[in-house]
Amino acid sequence: MWRNWLARWRWIWFEPRDAPLWIGMSRLPTRSAEILLAALMLSIGLTLAAPGSTFDLPHWAVMRQWVTEPVLAFHLVAFGFIRCGAIISDTRFRFSPVIRVMGCCAGAGFWVTVFLAIEEASELWASGAPMLLPIAIVCALFETYAAMRGGTDAANLDSFGVRERAFNRRHGRDAGSGA
Repeated sequence: MWRNWLARWRWIWFEPRDAPLWIGMSRLPTRSAEILLAALMLSIGLTLAAPGSTFDLPHWAVMRQWVTEPVLAFHLVAFGFIRCGAIISDTRFRFSPVIRVMGCCAGAGFWVTVFLAIEEASELWASGAPMLLPIAIVCALFETYAAMRGGTDAANLDSFGVRERAFNRRHGRDAGSGA
């Protein structure tokens, strides 16, 4: 009995190229910026969840007025994990690109919020522009590009089933019957 169970999972050890997960993993080099941004979102969330008060630093003073540290940490960790999962399982599920787009929009919103918080913190500008400011701008631009790319993938995979419904309507098939 245990051999049957092990036979189902033998591709994990012996034949990784035949695994559906490998198909998603083989596309990771083209999604490297997106996985990097998801990992960055996850690491910032874990840093905020660590003991201590990160928002006591001067460049987070304005952000402290908008959101609490545990709430932001929870959302960043949740979005980071969901985005990583959606990137890895991109070809296996029809709605993975849609999840990627939502994660990229949340990431772009986070980086714009970081930009605005640093812009509002006037005491940081006395010694020059803070280093986090251009990083936030570049990350927001890359998140926007990744969202557009995820939208293209969603259209190519027909994530909402628009082409499938149009095909069924054109050929007189009932979409619910599976015929």
